[in-house]
Amino acid sequence: MYCNYFHKLKNKIMKKTTITLLFTLLVAVMYAQELHFGVSAGPNLSTARLIPKSDFEQPKFVVGFQIGAFAEWSLAGNISLRPELNYQTLGYKFPPEDGLYGYRHKSSYITPAVMVKYSIAEKLKIGLGPYVSAKVVAKSKRIPISDDDIENEEEGWFDYTDEDNDEYSGFDYGLGAGVSYQLLPKLGVTLGYNHGLYNIFKVENTDGAKAHNRYFTLGLSYMIR
Repeated sequence: MYCNYFHKLKNKIMKKTTITLLFTLLVAVMYAQELHFGVSAGPNLSTARLIPKSDFEQPKFVVGFQIGAFAEWSLAGNISLRPELNYQTLGYKFPPEDGLYGYRHKSSYITPAVMVKYSIAEKLKIGLGPYVSAKVVAKSKRIPISDDDIENEEEGWFDYTDEDNDEYSGFDYGLGAGVSYQLLPKLGVTLGYNHGLYNIFKVENTDGAKAHNRYFTLGLSYMIR
């Protein structure tokens, strides 16, 4: 009984301490000098790098998008810190071939990221940093071989269906790198590459196969402050 009481008390104290620390950090950031924040959006080009037991053709790139918000403030000299929170769609595909239907997979993620940036010129910066991703949803569909397949399909045969989450992880993490250029005082553009380090397959259900997200991003950013 007493153990349960102290366990609940400890959880309450930890929760309040965490909220206090986050609030303190937020206030410190809001009043920091050289602080900027804004929004960004743009397309991405993604695939997955497969590591199977035997040699298979690697999947092709597919087009997705990302949208999010960011903050950026100077740390020292030419170095700045840029945390981001993005919603993005990723995926990959196997085109139809040799009389076989193709396959298209897509996943959406909520992705917090932190990038350390270095100014190499007045308007040009390079950056590097980690990211983590939580999967929101995963879907897949068959890709028809020809237009005749679409005309003669059974209802829903080539539509997206929810993926079996017993085979896919709900988590990902990796490293991101990018180059950004400030076009106008409030408008910038960033070209980035993200290299997933976590296996997005659940190995126990895929005969040991592994897959890692790989994607390029092109984003326009607008500084609100």
